[in-house]
Amino acid sequence: MHLRIPTLLLCLASAFGSLMGCASDRENRSTDRDRNGRYSTTSQYRSMERTPFLQSMRAALDDHDKRVIELERRAKELGVAKVETLSELTSNLAAHRESLKNNIMRVELALDADYPERRESAFEAFVAMRESLDEASEAVLGS
Repeated sequence: MHLRIPTLLLCLASAFGSLMGCASDRENRSTDRDRNGRYSTTSQYRSMERTPFLQSMRAALDDHDKRVIELERRAKELGVAKVETLSELTSNLAAHRESLKNNIMRVELALDADYPERRESAFEAFVAMRESLDEASEAVLGS
């Protein structure tokens, strides 16, 4: 029984060493292509810098969905005319949401050189989505 523990530790150390050897090989391999079709390595990505921005944009999508659900509930309470008003605005709300969702994906995949431009586009899509939702709220709720 005492021989099993050292043998197990030796196996784990060997497996860990093998994994460490594989990691250095991965750093030099190409993983993606830029917009011109050239391969780029993972060293050209800085995804951790994007994390807070992407988290806030995803939270904005969730907030948008919750606000639309609440707006639909309130429109039903206010009557058929308000439901019809919201129905006319629904495609615009969905288009702005989809635009932000697509821009978030572009930010996730952007190389460092493209990141500032993609981030700006995503932020503009966020502002447009919020404005369209505010306008829909104003049209349905009247204040």
